Amino acid sequence: MQAIQTILVPLDGSASAEQVLPYVRMLAPILGARVHLLRVLETVDGFDEIIPMMYVTGEPPERTRARVEQIWKRLREAAEGYLEPRAGQLRALGLVVSGEVCAGSAPEAIVEAATSAQAPLIAMATHGYSGIKRWAMGSVTDKVVQASTVPVLVVRAYAQAPADPPTLRRVLVPLDSSSFARQALPIATELARRSGAELVLLEAVDGQSAVGLQRLGRPIPELEELTQELRRRAQTELDMLVAGMRSEGINARAVVEVGAAADVIVDQVAEQQADMVVMATHGYSGIKRWTLGSVADKVLQASAAPLLLVRPKEE
Repeated sequence: MQAIQTILVPLDGSASAEQVLPYVRMLAPILGARVHLLRVLETVDGFDEIIPMMYVTGEPPERTRARVEQIWKRLREAAEGYLEPRAGQLRALGLVVSGEVCAGSAPEAIVEAATSAQAPLIAMATHGYSGIKRWAMGSVTDKVVQASTVPVLVVRAYAQAPADPPTLRRVLVPLDSSSFARQALPIATELARRSGAELVLLEAVDGQSAVGLQRLGRPIPELEELTQELRRRAQTELDMLVAGMRSEGINARAVVEVGAAADVIVDQVAEQQADMVVMATHGYSGIKRWTLGSVADKVLQASAAPLLLVRPKEE
């Protein structure tokens, strides 16, 4: 995998969005990465009064243009003034930090900034409030994950930020039998190697997904037998992965549970006391599909662990 030398951190000026910063403070030293803070000015900010005035007063275009430039200047200066103390706090910890203010639609600007800054990782909170704007799964964060070609760390924001700083002692990696889901393994393995964290490889076996056997005229009692067979296969596959990781000095183990993917992952986050979940945004196993709006979203809403989401490449 590509070495993570830069972490892009989008902030919208809210305390909610800043809840990603403790994770950045934790990850940047582990990865040996610099931090690039980004403040996106939406193109509609500050112009609610300008456009109507042009048509009502007949203001000359030159004057309107000058007023627009003044507004942009004030907005940019305010954004830079917001980023600088945050950057200073990170620099005080010995991190290399840069900042950028740009204008545009937040999702597109974030993805473009990751490319221009050569940042192999984006880290952002799921909620950021600025006026009436909301960053949440299904909006900005969802669009960034869907469009980004690099992994995205998604941290759930709370009404009150957790008092304790985050740690990275155990990383949960949900898998299925597909190569899509396994594309989350390289970054998870790298994190474990650099941090010394334990990797827990998890597979959820859901025999109910094979209910289609009924349509083939096979009896339901075979469902339990099929579920156990799927469980044995999953355990064998994960044990082989674990053996390979241990041979490289990585502390890893395998867990296979029966149930729906989202439910199993949420339960195991709590049971394993996982500090982070690393998973592909899509995982295919038969007719199952993991998407940001389904499994990942449910896991994020039901557990406190942040998600490191990897968009798999098509094969």
